Amino acid sequence: MVAPVTGYYVRTQSLKGPPNAGGFKPTHVEKYQQWKRQKRPYNLILPFYATDIRVIRSISNDPMDYADTSAAVRQWHAGQLADADNKAFSKYIEQVRSSAAMLENFAQRKQAMTMMGDRLLQLATFAAYLKRRDFRSAAKVLYVPSNKIPNGLKGHAKALGSNWLEFHFGWEPAVKDIYAAIDILQRDVPPAKVKGRGTVKIRTVTRSDAAWFEVYEYLTHSTIASEVSVSNPNLWKANQLGLVNPVSVAWELVPFSFVVDWFVNVGDFLNSFTDFVGLNITNPRTTHVQVATFQSDYHPRSYNRMFQSLFIDRATSIAGPTVRAKPFNRISPIRGATACSLLVGFLEDAQKASSGWKRRGPKSPWDDLHARGF
Repeated sequence: MVAPVTGYYVRTQSLKGPPNAGGFKPTHVEKYQQWKRQKRPYNLILPFYATDIRVIRSISNDPMDYADTSAAVRQWHAGQLADADNKAFSKYIEQVRSSAAMLENFAQRKQAMTMMGDRLLQLATFAAYLKRRDFRSAAKVLYVPSNKIPNGLKGHAKALGSNWLEFHFGWEPAVKDIYAAIDILQRDVPPAKVKGRGTVKIRTVTRSDAAWFEVYEYLTHSTIASEVSVSNPNLWKANQLGLVNPVSVAWELVPFSFVVDWFVNVGDFLNSFTDFVGLNITNPRTTHVQVATFQSDYHPRSYNRMFQSLFIDRATSIAGPTVRAKPFNRISPIRGATACSLLVGFLEDAQKASSGWKRRGPKSPWDDLHARGF
């Protein structure tokens, strides 16, 4: 039963700062929240939005001067938000494709069937040997050392008890394996929980002269999460083989397309059209958290202000990738080695082409005249 959802509900809050010389109290804290409500069992992912804008510092030698939240950053940095979404989506899809939990759901059931069949056959063979009183063969079936088992039932009572314990520890694990296999088969396959995170940070400084400057800093976190299960195994297998998205396969066949993907997420964008073919996505959500800091300083007036804005947004959907140039990061050792190898290959090809042209290229007119005896 789906819990009833109501809303949106809105809450606002405004706090005043200390008064200036003229008695004016500027707004130093401004909060806004927007959300929905649900009843028990609280199992739904609901959208949420909140902002928190405040004055962190305000210093000025002008007694009539003041600072309020109107000068703070009041909107998302859209470009940085898209970059964080691209990072989070790339990691999220990587988990979807290679999630061990999801793949084990299929392998575990297949292994359970195999294990249960093997153990039942093992016990049936064991019982057949016992019926014929062939204790050595029965011991071999249960992997019990047969050199400790006497022929027939004429052994000492102590030896007989020891044999019983060995048989007991031989067939009891087999029975437990059968029980575990049946338990796995009768349970529903739980969906795999996958999550991807992306973080982007930028800082810009603007100066007009040596005495005045402004600094903007943005720190953005994006988290994409959901529960994933396979709705159509055959279609999902075809998706993994690249049969449902020929455009992405064609892009992979383009020479050095992976180098382009280092700087622009073309491959991720093309794959996003069929990433979920054959899968069932439940409880999708994308959560954004961005902290924006603005600071301005003007030394002649002893003017220094700092504002901070917090934006939080949760949507009940998955933020797909957009084609954007990736922010530059330090080159990893693996990528550096790959780039060096490509460069060496290019130089070798260029050298071979140059030497081949010199040997097999067209002769100059002077060479032709010289060949004719002039």
